[in-house]
Amino acid sequence: MSNASFYTTQLAAGLGLFSETRTLFQIYQPGMTSTDLYDAALSSGLFPLITARRLRNIVAECFSPRYLRDAKVAEHLKFLADRLTPAEFHQICLIYTARANPILADFIRQVYWANYAASHNHLSLQEAQLFVTNSVREGKTQKPWSDTTIKRVSSYLVGCCVDYGLLKSIGRGRDQRLIVSYRVLPKVGSA
Repeated sequence: MSNASFYTTQLAAGLGLFSETRTLFQIYQPGMTSTDLYDAALSSGLFPLITARRLRNIVAECFSPRYLRDAKVAEHLKFLADRLTPAEFHQICLIYTARANPILADFIRQVYWANYAASHNHLSLQEAQLFVTNSVREGKTQKPWSDTTIKRVSSYLVGCCVDYGLLKSIGRGRDQRLIVSYRVLPKVGSA
């Protein structure tokens, strides 16, 4: 397994971050680096409730790996951000988040869709933990993860699926999330 495809804990930096993503695309200009975007975002005043450190983390650990790996992609998504409905744009963001986080892509393919196809109503945190534990055992991480890291990453996977509308929370402290009927929107499917 190459270093680029190892599972990471990068989802810890942020799950969906929809409003932040849209705002960052408003600020983004072609050719900007992650540092340029951070500086512009910080000076914009558009993130008054976010600390400078958290904003740097959002730009460097979330936005940049998802959307700035290819300048043409970033320019295209900036164009689409104001032309798609929020739901359509969220689905596009899910694609890029999954591409940047192979653990999320595999979790959706192997666990979420398997439960969805089997007509299960719920997906549990234990299922996510089993997926992460098995992935660590299979050598999909650069080094073994602690039980605490496995639990945290499992909750990030489930939380990300909630943010992107694949799952729905059914109350605080509950171990299970409701599997939502998910359909790719026509504009997203044809993109």
